[in-house]
Amino acid sequence: MLGLCYKDQPIFALCDLPNQQEQYVTRLGQGVTRNGQLIHPNQETQLAQSFLVTCILNGQERMNRMVGELKPAIKGMHTRNSSLIEICEVISGKTEIGVWHGLGEHEWPTAWLLAKERGWVISELESEVPTFNLSGGGRRSFLITANEVLYEQVKHLVHMPPLEKI
Repeated sequence: MLGLCYKDQPIFALCDLPNQQEQYVTRLGQGVTRNGQLIHPNQETQLAQSFLVTCILNGQERMNRMVGELKPAIKGMHTRNSSLIEICEVISGKTEIGVWHGLGEHEWPTAWLLAKERGWVISELESEVPTFNLSGGGRRSFLITANEVLYEQVKHLVHMPPLEKI
């Protein structure tokens, strides 16, 4: 995973998954390619037909606090132990919803730019869900959805767990 920023703005992102033989690349304003081919936005708008990807690395209980209300409303859920694979699953369209708690400062610029260039909705998770803020650094928790219709259905079902040492 590689993300480059210029004046706090992500401008380039690359995710390479050799085991899946996939490489995702984006430049600000140029869309996202998978193995050199431009990929197009996912049009799924039915929450009941959507899949979620999230990380189970920091424990099942913590994950359930974050997405427990969302799980009964969706078709299924994928859990991974790698934020890189999770981000690529969302960007590729294999899943329509991604939720992360505490992506590192080297991960969130890449995820943000890939989602933005893919035409997806991205927002930070706090007590309310504001527009994603690029200022500052450190860990970020956020939600990515395939489109505005899914975002409106999901945003009130996802909760940020209490602050914990990560």
